[in-house]
Amino acid sequence: MTFPMGSAWHAQGPFSRRRTWVSVWSLICRLAVESRRAAVVGIQLGLVVASNYIAFWLRFEGSIPRVELERFAATIPLLIGVRAVCFVPFHLYSGLWKYTGISELRNMVLAVVWSTSVFAAVIRWGWDLSGYSRSVFVIDSIVLVTFLSAIRLSTRVVQGIGRPKGAKRVLIFGAGDAGEMIVRDMQNRPCGYEPRGFIDDNPAKIGEFIHGVRVLGDRRDLVRIIAAERPHEMLVAMPGADVAVVRGVVEMLRPFKIPITTLPGTRDILDGRVAVNQIRHLTIADLLPRAPIDLSIEPVRGLITGRRVLITGAGGSIGSELSRQIAALGPSSLVLLERYENSLYEIVNDLQDRFQSTCTCIHPVIGDVTDVQ
Repeated sequence: MTFPMGSAWHAQGPFSRRRTWVSVWSLICRLAVESRRAAVVGIQLGLVVASNYIAFWLRFEGSIPRVELERFAATIPLLIGVRAVCFVPFHLYSGLWKYTGISELRNMVLAVVWSTSVFAAVIRWGWDLSGYSRSVFVIDSIVLVTFLSAIRLSTRVVQGIGRPKGAKRVLIFGAGDAGEMIVRDMQNRPCGYEPRGFIDDNPAKIGEFIHGVRVLGDRRDLVRIIAAERPHEMLVAMPGADVAVVRGVVEMLRPFKIPITTLPGTRDILDGRVAVNQIRHLTIADLLPRAPIDLSIEPVRGLITGRRVLITGAGGSIGSELSRQIAALGPSSLVLLERYENSLYEIVNDLQDRFQSTCTCIHPVIGDVTDVQ
């Protein structure tokens, strides 16, 4: 077998060849990002042209006079230029469409309003086109915001349609903030979960929708809901609930023989957010009363962030949880000491999946604290 670079390639050592491939791969990734950015810019400026033409078409009820067509053709280059510039400070070219939310919608509206205002000012006082219909400005803005929103939301719609068929059907007990966050995370990533509905005892929420998932009823409707939805799993999304409440929920679910999962308690969630990778099976410890611990995270963050931390027994139940919480606070390096290779392997993989950007340096060490050296 002959390498494309001939003897020069063979002359390189394995590490040099690896660096060469990494450089090539980095170049490919950079070109892919740049081509995507060009496509995003092209699509949005194409929508600028389409929305302006539709505005003229609607204004003149489907029959645009020749003079208005000439006015459209004469002013469309200016409109494209103004909108292209005004879209930049509002980051319309750089956002990931599948994560579009309220802040992105606000930026779209502001970008369109600002660019329309600049365009209208130039038309009125720069070019003195007094015949340019004022209603076209308004219609054009409304249509363009609709188009920009639609292409972003279409990404999320397609993502939802493309969910794997083998996903676990899950019912979520608790339609509060934790339930909302966990459903949003399930919908935003391919996680193997399909949220089928909420159960909540607040009568005001029954029948309402959260991210397209309906609140099906309260605990009295459990028999009907489980028979209709046939869930693979029940997720108790009440991290701030009293232990007695959780025990009551578990007792109600006992006859249905459904696996029960839960989320970390409020005191275990450092940043106030929950995610799919925090879902775990309910344990006996979750049903036992514990004294509340009032932990202010900022002093702890000051103690950990940017420092080297050693955790002994890192693969055990306590050590692994300490490892997760300490890794979330951004230490400069995290040394995990553990006697058992299997448990050490599991916690290292878990931390690398969760905290790739937060904790940059994780050092697994197989050893025993009784070994003095």
